[in-house]
Amino acid sequence: MALSWRKKRIVLIIAVCGISLAACGRKRLDFSGPIPEPHDIESPAVLDGGLAKLRIPWNAGAEEHQSLRLDGSDPIPLIPGCGMPSPSGRYVICDPYFGSSLELLDLSNRERRVLVSREDIHPTAQDLSYANFTADESEVVFTVTWENGTDPAFVDLETGRIELIDAPGIFNSDPVVSPDGSWILVSCEGIKPGAGFVLCLIDRETKERVRLLDEVTNIPRTGLFTPDGKFIVYTAPFGSSMGEGRLYRIDVDDRSTNLLVSGLHSTDGVLGVTSSEVVFTCRNPDRPACSWVCVVDLEGKDVRRLTYLGESCLDLDSP
Repeated sequence: MALSWRKKRIVLIIAVCGISLAACGRKRLDFSGPIPEPHDIESPAVLDGGLAKLRIPWNAGAEEHQSLRLDGSDPIPLIPGCGMPSPSGRYVICDPYFGSSLELLDLSNRERRVLVSREDIHPTAQDLSYANFTADESEVVFTVTWENGTDPAFVDLETGRIELIDAPGIFNSDPVVSPDGSWILVSCEGIKPGAGFVLCLIDRETKERVRLLDEVTNIPRTGLFTPDGKFIVYTAPFGSSMGEGRLYRIDVDDRSTNLLVSGLHSTDGVLGVTSSEVVFTCRNPDRPACSWVCVVDLEGKDVRRLTYLGESCLDLDSP
């Protein structure tokens, strides 16, 4: 049986990550550490309130995967099969049956219910995945996988109403919605030879799709909108799948792209974003299996490494 689009993407990502991690054990990869060079922050006391309260996934020193605020407070264990908490911290979306349905878990009372299933979409739908909450928590956006492509869809948390976004193109996955709800950021197919997956914006009302970039020849990590919806931030390897990772900012209106940080590991990614700063992982070139949390402003200045959160290391010897 032919692999679905989701399975093909998973196989590709696993292959890239496996190559990267294997190389970590043999030699230093093509990255130097963040450029501009970060300075260390040893206490959250210097962070402003908005940044300090940003919630990210981070488990350095923890026995289980968890999310916590950037000041290190309010750790919440991440439930196996479930995603990150909603913006308010009340809900999580769970995928207990590997794509056949998405469930809503209310963390305030532990009530759990099926939010949407494949049959609710269409009898030929193969898989539901990559669920994210909208900023106001009224809806969840997710990916529907078909035999020959993917589409984003919405489900209303209160009414259960489903809206399938039939946008142009073959591949529209990993959807993230702008704060005002007007744009859907997706991973989409590139048009140049060897372009692989790039980033596209879909107008929710008109269903029109535009490519934000097509010059990247490797898979960009899924981007995030700034709270005002003006910018999108994302990371991508440069030159090859194991090349230097770079952190970028794209202007949603004029599509201009700015390089914020270079010298990263190819697998480094964005953890969160505020109105003025981006939080991302940053690896130590001397210990490439270990990550720190770094922060940079939206102009690419004042790079900081939050050492008080500790170093999170992969166990390369684990089964």
